[in-house]
Amino acid sequence: ALGSYSYAYRFKYQNGPWTYCTLDGSSGTYDPARQGSLTVNAAPPSTVDFCVLQWPPNGQVVAGTGFTVFGQVYKAGVTNSAGRATDVQGQLGHGVAGTDGSTEASWTWTDADFGKDANNNDEYQGVLNPGEGNHAYAYRFRYRAGAWSYCDLDGSTNGYQKQQQGLLTVTAPAGAWVQMRPLVAGVENAAAKLLVQAEIFAAGVTDAAGQGAGITAEAAFGPRGTSPSGWSGWLPVGYQGDARGGGTQSNDLYGAFLTAPAPGEYDVAIRFIVGSGASSRTYLADLNGATEYLPAEAVQLTTFAEPDAATNDVGWCNVQWPGSTSAAPNTATESIYGRVFVAGVSDHVGSDGRIGALLGFGLGNSSPRTDGWTWVPATWSSDADGLSSGDHANDEYRASFFAPPVAGGYRYVFRFRLAKGWTYCDTDGSNGLAGFDPAKSGTLTVQ
Repeated sequence: ALGSYSYAYRFKYQNGPWTYCTLDGSSGTYDPARQGSLTVNAAPPSTVDFCVLQWPPNGQVVAGTGFTVFGQVYKAGVTNSAGRATDVQGQLGHGVAGTDGSTEASWTWTDADFGKDANNNDEYQGVLNPGEGNHAYAYRFRYRAGAWSYCDLDGSTNGYQKQQQGLLTVTAPAGAWVQMRPLVAGVENAAAKLLVQAEIFAAGVTDAAGQGAGITAEAAFGPRGTSPSGWSGWLPVGYQGDARGGGTQSNDLYGAFLTAPAPGEYDVAIRFIVGSGASSRTYLADLNGATEYLPAEAVQLTTFAEPDAATNDVGWCNVQWPGSTSAAPNTATESIYGRVFVAGVSDHVGSDGRIGALLGFGLGNSSPRTDGWTWVPATWSSDADGLSSGDHANDEYRASFFAPPVAGGYRYVFRFRLAKGWTYCDTDGSNGLAGFDPAKSGTLTVQ
């Protein structure tokens, strides 16, 4: 109970009398004036001293996009120490615009997280993600599970006014334009990695620098000529950067290296989900961004088993020159040359365009067969002699590529095909699966 009290110790030995002890000890007469004294005061109030809805005062987001809000609280002798003050709880709440957060039971309140010290205050942060419409928001704090103090934009000192609540406008996801990028080649070896990419534009979402909020993307393969709505096996596709759209960097580019499926004929699609929950919208990308998805305008892919020496229609190929080179980051390499022999095709003067040729590069410890390499088309350069002078048995191709932005060691190889899968070519020549050695790739040093 509240009040003033005295206290003392007493001791005895075995069954002897008690000896009472004051602050001066027990050697003299016990003096009540020298007892200890204790005053029990009323507990300090459990409310906080001050709180405020710190920032932002308002905002507008697309449905499904989180909106971060900050609040601050002060309690004398509590929040002015370093780190999160114990026994302080903060919540961020929201409700229908125009209603009073301090009295309206329909508001939703969620615990906020301590963010940092702000002079003598503690700053908290929370994320709102309500549905479409206009929403009021505010903070509230309490100490030791006491009464809540409600906090508006001008602080709790002058009380809480609903006119000083934050205002968040949540709009429906904008209509989006989406389009697939063509594959470097519409033919791939089964189990190889191929780069699949698509662009999206959503007004007010993608036209700012960086990744537009509230967008997710997935890719899948499906049977040729079918609707992606019946496909399965959708895989995540990541944001890769801003892309040029309408003369500005207003599009977002998404892409991923996917493992090519078993030999067969497929369509490839990326779907974009803008927003979340009931407000979300899904957009399917094909090669024509001007219309809804049509199977006739899908990206098409044909996969083959990688040919071996016994089944290959490419008789021989190599990385001709150079075996190694260097380039600065993000600059073009010198021209790189590769040669190929295909009986009845390459062994005459000129080129009839039937041979497919790609130059690719990847990390220095990787393999073009199983890892995500970047490929660029190679063009016919000249005839080249094979086993005999003047036989024009081989065709020579050339290409260059922009070096990666990160310094380090990389590999490059050519690959060629006629009517089957791709044959990979190293610096000492190969004639199919058994003849290619990734360790004998050309080497690029980016420095």
